[in-house]
Amino acid sequence: KYYVDNLSQNIKRGLYYKLKQGIWPTKAPPGYINNPKTREIDIDSEKSKIIKKAFQLLVDENYSFLHITKFLHKFGIQGYTGKPIKIEQLKSVILTNPFYIGTMKYGGEIVAGKHKTFISKDLFQKAQEVVKRIERPRYEGHHFTFSGLARCGECKAAITAETHTKYYKGTDRKVKYIYYRCTKKLVPCTQKYIEEQELESQLRKEVLNLSLPEKWRSDWLTWLERDRKEEETRSEENIKRLELEAKSLEEKQNKLLDTYLNGIVDEEIYKSKRLEISEQKQTLINKILMIKEKGSSWLEPFENFMLSAFQARVIASSKNNLQDLVNLARSAGSNFNLTNRQIFFTPNLGWDTVFLFARRLRSTSPSALHSYAVLGTGFEPM
Repeated sequence: KYYVDNLSQNIKRGLYYKLKQGIWPTKAPPGYINNPKTREIDIDSEKSKIIKKAFQLLVDENYSFLHITKFLHKFGIQGYTGKPIKIEQLKSVILTNPFYIGTMKYGGEIVAGKHKTFISKDLFQKAQEVVKRIERPRYEGHHFTFSGLARCGECKAAITAETHTKYYKGTDRKVKYIYYRCTKKLVPCTQKYIEEQELESQLRKEVLNLSLPEKWRSDWLTWLERDRKEEETRSEENIKRLELEAKSLEEKQNKLLDTYLNGIVDEEIYKSKRLEISEQKQTLINKILMIKEKGSSWLEPFENFMLSAFQARVIASSKNNLQDLVNLARSAGSNFNLTNRQIFFTPNLGWDTVFLFARRLRSTSPSALHSYAVLGTGFEPM
């Protein structure tokens, strides 16, 4: 027993020693791998992109926990049984795990980690806010899909949902109906209720108006890949140019040191010039790091936007997918309001251009679609 207890203590001591060194002592979270050679934690180049996308789906696309587990499962991030990971595991191991922003929690200890991160603190914080909002307790166990989507267009009060059950004597059955109405808590308001099916029908029509023709998908993906390669080439060229400038400054700094050591310049001039060169070098290094980190940063959000616009038609036409419908609507628009039993909203940047083109395309012959696929202003990166 003494040997077993001693062994247990030594293992714990070893784990806490690694923790104090800023190294995660057990199996790395999804998106990272345990490096057997260095015994440290490295970023998994493939799965890190999937984990980052999961955070983005939660924050930007309003995906449900269930949909995110299915997305992860599709790309091989799953539970021990090969099935999608459980929602509680998704929240604790991934979505709320501070490891992804460089902080390690283990056995009551909180330590800054040495590992590199691929989730920004801003994205992580937004994810925490979404998780808290989703987990907010719902009264009476009801879940109304369109709750929180819109406000009253007349008085700006919140829209509430309620259920009513109607009995049909002829068929001896009860049918439950869901209605949305203004809470009328701010000022007197004349707005009336709207039935959920009618609200759903209107929202589907609006989302359909935000879709791009499926015939364009192939061309757009081709152009996107072309732009990606051009951006990569441009980034590489800029990095090489900046690295040459940094090398030139380093040589200049070495020559300055030689002149100082040989007594050609005095100490005051040397320090002043050295500081000037160091600041120039640091500026160049910062530019290199920015290009490596962000580079073609507009491509990924544009690709997400583009794919969503192509998917909009499918979502608008499908059945039993209310959550997907709401998620896309939230992503594409803002300032939703209900006025006279009609849903209105403002398309977000980019989506407003799609909306205008969709209106034009509805009156366009199919043969003219391809010429419209090459769009003018409105879609170029900001």
